[in-house]
Amino acid sequence: GGDVRSLARRTSIAERACFLHLEYAALAAVAEVARRKPVVAISDGVTVGAGLGLFLNANRRLLSARATLSAPECAIGICPDAGLTHHLATGPPGFVGMYAALTGAAFTAQDAMYAGLATGHVPGARIGALIQQLRTLELRGLDALLAAECEPLRAHSTLARVQARVDAIFGQPGLEQALQALACSRDEVRKRAPTDSALNADKRLHASLSWLQQCEDQLGRRAPAALVVCRRVLGGSYERRAPLRACLLTELAVNQQLIGDADFAAGVQAVLGERKGQTPSWKHADVAEAASDKRVARVADLVELAFDYDEKLALAHADGDDLNEAWGRERTGQNAAASASRQAQAELSVSTADRADPAGGTAHDALRADTADDDREDNNNSSGDQDQPRSK
Repeated sequence: GGDVRSLARRTSIAERACFLHLEYAALAAVAEVARRKPVVAISDGVTVGAGLGLFLNANRRLLSARATLSAPECAIGICPDAGLTHHLATGPPGFVGMYAALTGAAFTAQDAMYAGLATGHVPGARIGALIQQLRTLELRGLDALLAAECEPLRAHSTLARVQARVDAIFGQPGLEQALQALACSRDEVRKRAPTDSALNADKRLHASLSWLQQCEDQLGRRAPAALVVCRRVLGGSYERRAPLRACLLTELAVNQQLIGDADFAAGVQAVLGERKGQTPSWKHADVAEAASDKRVARVADLVELAFDYDEKLALAHADGDDLNEAWGRERTGQNAAASASRQAQAELSVSTADRADPAGGTAHDALRADTADDDREDNNNSSGDQDQPRSK
């Protein structure tokens, strides 16, 4: 996964935002290469967060039976990132991606294959030899080699067995409705599951009850504010079928706000720090309280602004210029990170509802004006530094 400890050690919010921007830019570059050339990724163990984002950006994704894939970001108070809000919304069937993002559930190799997150299974004992072959292989023989090395998994996916419940619960129009559907399903199954004798128990019902209770437990350990924002981002990605670049931009907009919040510090301490294993002290008691917090609502409102901004970029570069490269040029380095931070701060100062600002415009107009100012500033900076090397 990503180096969350390094991110948390940075005391400046601007430095944290720059860290995220450079990470997302690197992942976008990998995805751009994968559009044109074969990129092979192999998972042979825990693959989470940014590691999962890197894995999913490859176009040939192999895993061993030891692999586990998950998006646990809500457990540290931020939204799943590294492009996961794109991959989880467009790849897995139904609302499996929504389930994975909100609960942080770990997918086994079988579940990952079922969900379309991997393209093949290779026995762990053969991975070392496969990597050696890949280093000397001629490109035209790549797919034949991968087909020869891969073999079917013997066990079946448990995720496939609960697909209908996943869709019924996590396909609800809002987060609170999903939580209500989860509670109703749990109560309904609990009434039907016999408890008098283990010999007469319906194994399927008890397996369903165990899965539902596990979902409740996982959601209960996530930061309520992060869940609210995550549901908003994933919902927008599902609805718009948003491309990777739009999701990366949206993830940057919301996470550069969340990484400065107390929930992020509490989550990192509980997952990776001195309080590892303990339940974090979140700012909000539950999702309803988080949703009613005006600051959380403003961060969630950045989702539509960011998606709209990407659509604006797409229209502006409809002449055939590569949009990923254009976006990278526009927001490369320290100046771009500072520009993105200023833009997000400007967005937080207004509501995304169509209300007039003091100058007579709307919140969307304010974002467009701020974006235009940043673009002019970036153009001025780049024109004056053409002979200077780019900073690392």
